[in-house]
Amino acid sequence: MSTTALQGLAPKDRVAVMMAVLLDGHEAEVFLGTDPADAKLLKAALELLKMPLELRAPLLGTLLRREIATLDKKPRAAK
Repeated sequence: MSTTALQGLAPKDRVAVMMAVLLDGHEAEVFLGTDPADAKLLKAALELLKMPLELRAPLLGTLLRREIATLDKKPRAAK
């Protein structure tokens, strides 16, 4: 069970991949694979989709909560 490709992404990309995999399952491969520039996102999604659903869903839920918590702590840019 690896999340290496996911951890190599920028925070907003990690969130996008986790949400796609959680909400769309194997359909995430279709959505994330449409743009060749997003090859890293697709690779991360495919890595996650190799996990059994019973492990994948709780793991992604935990990782997503952690990512959101860290994003909440970052200062926002002034407008």
